[in-house]
Amino acid sequence: MRRGTNLPAIGGYNRTVVLDAVRRAAEGASRSEVAERTGLSAQTVTNVTRRLIDEGLVREGGTVIRGPGKPRTLLHLVADGRFAVGVHVDPAVITSVLLDLEGTVLRHVSSPTPSASRPDEVVALVARLVDGLIADAGVDRQAVLGVGLAAPGPIDVGAGLVLDPPMLPRWRHVPLRSALSTATGLPVLLEKDVTAAAVAELWFGPGIAATSRSCTTARASAPGSCSAASPCGEPAPTPGTPGTSWSPRAAGAARAGASAAWAS
Repeated sequence: MRRGTNLPAIGGYNRTVVLDAVRRAAEGASRSEVAERTGLSAQTVTNVTRRLIDEGLVREGGTVIRGPGKPRTLLHLVADGRFAVGVHVDPAVITSVLLDLEGTVLRHVSSPTPSASRPDEVVALVARLVDGLIADAGVDRQAVLGVGLAAPGPIDVGAGLVLDPPMLPRWRHVPLRSALSTATGLPVLLEKDVTAAAVAELWFGPGIAATSRSCTTARASAPGSCSAASPCGEPAPTPGTPGTSWSPRAAGAARAGASAAWAS
């Protein structure tokens, strides 16, 4: 469980921390419980939750009696309050998923990677997959926080560049983040694929309560490894079989992209 801060400049981060605390409480959590779990002051939690309720991300529902005093109102995540798209670009297959706020995969699609030596063709395909997912799900595009994009490294995350991945010939300093944002009209967060796998494990996997782990991940073309503050791990994807499975890296990318968007 991440902990927040009471410094005013970190308001966006606190929003993410509070949302995460509410998400993890399957039966709902009171404001005092959120404060206890996040380390935030009661006033900060009250201010953050008021904003989240106004934005349709959190709702009040039900009460619970714990100890003396009046019953405490429970907070619940509004699963369909917002959505995020995740994309995993692999030299063999491109996978895209649509998630709600709870991290439930609503739609998924995969397609063989077109001429991997042509970044423009890859961007065009990804944009079509993203548009198709949103349309098929009947989701209001305005409710989509953005696109999380997982790609093989090395990557310049700050500049949004894929530098020169060994298994993607002719990909040299490709501005993948800006290219996909232009093609989709959505904010895009670019992450290294193993980082997205770490996010996926923390969000979906058995390591949800863990704090640190090293891992080795496999993809269609080459292995990768990572060591991070959050645990990570992913079964090998199934390249060449479009539509049969969704990639945890894509889901992790969606989670990372959504976090960046709602923290802003």
